Amino acid sequence: MFAPMILTYLYKKQINEILLKNIFYFRAVFLVSFLLEIGLAYLIKKRIEMSNVQTKIRFSTDTYVTLPKGRTSDKKEEEEEREIEMTVREYDMQVISTHISKSITSALIYTVMHFVVKSPQPIMMLVFNLVNDMIFSPIHIEYLRGKPMLRPFSRNIMFEIGEKKKEERDMKDEHEDESEKEDEKERKESRRVEEIKEIEERKVSKKRTETQKKNE
Repeated sequence: MFAPMILTYLYKKQINEILLKNIFYFRAVFLVSFLLEIGLAYLIKKRIEMSNVQTKIRFSTDTYVTLPKGRTSDKKEEEEEREIEMTVREYDMQVISTHISKSITSALIYTVMHFVVKSPQPIMMLVFNLVNDMIFSPIHIEYLRGKPMLRPFSRNIMFEIGEKKKEERDMKDEHEDESEKEDEKERKESRRVEEIKEIEERKVSKKRTETQKKNE
């Protein structure tokens, strides 16, 4: 998303002239792009319901869903991350529902901006959303491109590079002792085993669903 924004800013005058001359066509492109984005989101929603993966996942942090905040009386418990548990189906439904809500809100905001500032640039920014989703959105990658992704989505390597670096810096600053480092290593190994198991379970579940459909 950042590359189109930078290019738009650098060549603002030239782009504005082209867009203003063909404003009707660009509005049509924007409308088609938005409808396609929402249509694909609802297709993903339908595929989530059809897959109905009931594998349980547990996590304490994620950038794709809003986690409920619990109140605790103990200070130690407050400092510790609170884990929640849900099925893959529940998690995916939350992610795609949030995506649909954000897409509609963004479209409304940019459309208003388009008519207020009388510039086609705001609506053109949303045309790139669909491409951005297909390349970077984990839920689109899995349900449209067919590539299995880990849950929560922030656990996928391509999306947690920054988070990993932050964790490494925090660990160095805290000067953990040897026993704590060993515990951390064991947790990582255990998490990796769970990730592999999760992917395998979901593959089996999808195959079972496909077999049931064929038999019907």
